[in-house]
Amino acid sequence: MHSDLELPDGAALPDQGAMFMGEKGKLLLPHFMELPRLIVDGAYVELDQELIDSFQLGAPIRDYETEGKKHYHQFVDACLGKATDQCSVFLLSETD
Repeated sequence: MHSDLELPDGAALPDQGAMFMGEKGKLLLPHFMELPRLIVDGAYVELDQELIDSFQLGAPIRDYETEGKKHYHQFVDACLGKATDQCSVFLLSETD
């Protein structure tokens, strides 16, 4: 494994997810059952809870079949102009 992907305290990477590399740190975004984790200088750092709450994302979905829409379906529907609600990908991009 590349050293940039190592997690604090020797923790294992989630089975699915993404790692965003920035100039000041990294953001680990697990794709299932976990909230994002900010890593700065090799240690986890608490995320700004007020910022997280501003996205109104709710609790992590534990069972996609019964609790939530498939995010990739939301994305495609939004790209095609067929979305009945807002896609989370576009909600996050609106903050820039």
